[in-house]
Amino acid sequence: GLRYAAHLLWDTVVRRWRPDEAEQWGIGVAPATDGLAPRADAIRWAHPPADRGFADPFLFSGEQGRWLFFEEIPHGGAHGFLVAAPVTNGGTVDLPHRRLVLRAPHHLSFPTLHLVGDALYLLCEEGGAGVVRLHRCARFPDVWEPLPPLVPGIAGADPVLWRHDGHWYLFVTDARGGNHDNHLQLFVADAITGPYRRHPDSPVRFGLAGSRMAGALLETGTGPLRLRQECTARYGGAVCVFAIEEATPHRYRERYLRTLAPVPGSPYPLARHTHTACDGFVALDGVRMVPLPRP
Repeated sequence: GLRYAAHLLWDTVVRRWRPDEAEQWGIGVAPATDGLAPRADAIRWAHPPADRGFADPFLFSGEQGRWLFFEEIPHGGAHGFLVAAPVTNGGTVDLPHRRLVLRAPHHLSFPTLHLVGDALYLLCEEGGAGVVRLHRCARFPDVWEPLPPLVPGIAGADPVLWRHDGHWYLFVTDARGGNHDNHLQLFVADAITGPYRRHPDSPVRFGLAGSRMAGALLETGTGPLRLRQECTARYGGAVCVFAIEEATPHRYRERYLRTLAPVPGSPYPLARHTHTACDGFVALDGVRMVPLPRP
């Protein structure tokens, strides 16, 4: 997939200068009291094993309790897959009890969940399969049934759905453009399952400076926020925050607010490209350098 290819390219560059080390992504959970910028000492990191990384955390809370969905990606070129782990009331991710959510012959990442009536849907990145589609939950958290593609001809990278004023908005980057072309496409529908039509203002953002989504939209007391990746200096370098000023089926406008840098003083200080919030907690990811296993 595009996400792993970009990571692999950067890892190759890093190894040229630091041949005994490799990048490793990790995820953490913190109280939401610090808002978009949690303190380093408030984050409870879920450290991955040495042979893999964790990224793209998404918090979900329902009758099943509080769970963290995320990408697990083995080092060495294997496809990423989706897992979920319970989160304690104190914000600790229970990694020993994580469950496989979804695995496929192609790369999977960037999970988000949506509860609509009695139906729970999962949306994730499946650009390697050339589709953007929902999966309907048959048994939580580990049995999901794929639905037909939401839009034709889009190899979706980092797709996000947002429900607003009776409409569903789909933000997605077409992975066929490669990591040099991250234009953000926008589609709109009256139901979560579609049919979706291209928004007249699409694409709503161009290039690497914050087009790709960095998590689900955040609803705040001052209005909705869209988070997107800042990839100009490096892949997953930071998260940009934009306030959505207008969103209708005919018009879309947003305004830049701030940039969220990697958390200084944390064990993963080199990058940051996902941020979500739910039920009094936030989740984010980051990058550190680790020694390569000796053969």
